[in-house]
Amino acid sequence: MAITISNLTVSNNAPAGTTIGVLVTTDASGTVIPCNYMLTKGSIGYFAIAGNNLITAWSAPPTPGHYSVRLRAIGASTIFSGSASFTVDVGIAAPPPAPQPPSIQINGSTGPVTVSAGATISATVANGPGNPGDWLGVYPVGAPTGSGNPPSWKWLSTDDARNSVPPAPGVTAGTVHLVVPPQAGQYEVRFFPNNSFSLGATSAAITVQITAPVPTSVTLTPASVSLPDNSPAGTPVSIVAVAMSDKSAFAGMLTIGANNMIALSQSTVALTRALTAADNGAQSFLITATENAGTASATLILNVTAPTAAVITVTPNTPQLPDTTSRGAVVAAYTVTMSDGSPFVGTIGFGPPNFDAGGIFALTGSPTRGNVIVNPNGPGVGPNLGTVTDHITLVATQP
Repeated sequence: MAITISNLTVSNNAPAGTTIGVLVTTDASGTVIPCNYMLTKGSIGYFAIAGNNLITAWSAPPTPGHYSVRLRAIGASTIFSGSASFTVDVGIAAPPPAPQPPSIQINGSTGPVTVSAGATISATVANGPGNPGDWLGVYPVGAPTGSGNPPSWKWLSTDDARNSVPPAPGVTAGTVHLVVPPQAGQYEVRFFPNNSFSLGATSAAITVQITAPVPTSVTLTPASVSLPDNSPAGTPVSIVAVAMSDKSAFAGMLTIGANNMIALSQSTVALTRALTAADNGAQSFLITATENAGTASATLILNVTAPTAAVITVTPNTPQLPDTTSRGAVVAAYTVTMSDGSPFVGTIGFGPPNFDAGGIFALTGSPTRGNVIVNPNGPGVGPNLGTVTDHITLVATQP
């Protein structure tokens, strides 16, 4: 038979009734034998038995040390009795862990980072002391702290650089946004507690690089345009604008995919030849801006369409009049429409080759709808010795 216990270590600050270990009795085959346990007289005072548990029973914290415990076990359902001795290690509870020092992450990283000159960075503090006057600043690596504010600094609790300490409460963790210098070099963010210049933490190195600006976007105005298939060479198509990473003026190269229809002249896209009906349809062209090994592109859509034309309808188109028809009488009605269904916005009048038949006829109405009449101020249509055929020509002119 064997009597064992699961644990023999306990803090001297543990309250009375704290379980030290669980007692188990087994036979030679390892079978657990239910037992009733009791301490010997010499073990009573600091310890006690509660069921199968050895527990603390002191009324005041004992002196740390090794305490001998002897107990007896009597089988609860099996004829068995035995005893065992254990040494309980009563020690001092470990002190709570020391608070972690403040730490700084730059752009979410605890390690070194590389940023562009003049970039805005985020500095995130953890485990700060929580003073309203805790602040951070950007310094060159190895530079003295001095006694004045660096060019870029912020209060931790408010992420601003107000002239006085922010109101309580402070924060133990937070993020501020700082700007690195425009000069290349190695920099770091330093944390100072309670409006002081006593260094509390330093970030990993920040490498500032002067990065050449590159194109970030190409804008076409318009990006999609329609032109009739009778457009001449030189017709403007679109204007190109390029945005740069540092907002500087674009000074690189604009290129357009190989084609025989359009070309670039500085920032203007124009036709290189006259369009024809064979060009009808949608054409696409990739325009690319390149500077300092950086590129940005946009696609220009050119829709070539059949030109719209004015359509004149005269009703009836072969009117017959007696030669006694009075001046000012209506001969026929006219309408002017556009071939694509859009409104006609031009003018209507007589034109070559027949014009107004020598002043016999005139027009009355609007540019889109009216009448052909016998000219009130003309020679009239008779009298005639026989049938006379007069021809007129109407011309619709677009602006």
